[in-house]
Amino acid sequence: MKYFSFSFPELKEGQNEIIIAHLSGIGFEGFEDCTSKLIAFIPVKRFQEDEFNSLISRLCPLFPFSLKRKLKTGTGTRSGKKILNPLL
Repeated sequence: MKYFSFSFPELKEGQNEIIIAHLSGIGFEGFEDCTSKLIAFIPVKRFQEDEFNSLISRLCPLFPFSLKRKLKTGTGTRSGKKILNPLL
């Protein structure tokens, strides 16, 4: 199965839990909670870009973060693409 992975770097303590709760509500099903970084996974077929962008727009005023998207397959990872930088 193919997944998109989204990396949320440079998060502060407690922000991971907020993002996980919101992303779970729109179909994300896997998370890697690392020190000051969160990686979230969603099957490509379930990903709704408009819904995701709407959520990110609502989260941006709460705390600034940058975001990168990658496509993961059974054979590896395609190069990442920076899709949003809400740091204004």
